[in-house]
Amino acid sequence: MVEQRADEILQGSENESIAFLVVGDPFGATTHTDLLLRAKEKGINTPVVHNASIMNAVGCCGLQLLLPT
Repeated sequence: MVEQRADEILQGSENESIAFLVVGDPFGATTHTDLLLRAKEKGINTPVVHNASIMNAVGCCGLQLLLPT
């Protein structure tokens, strides 16, 4: 849904609070970063609540975690 309907998720944010919840790192997926950037372009206040892990700070810097397979 985030990839196809990001603008729909942000619609109505001028009248009400909207939350986007994810499991794990809020910036673990590039689509989540894209949603944040779209919100900022529209002047939407975008607080982020990180998970309790240092690994999550990596996504906020624009980097991606590469886990061994």
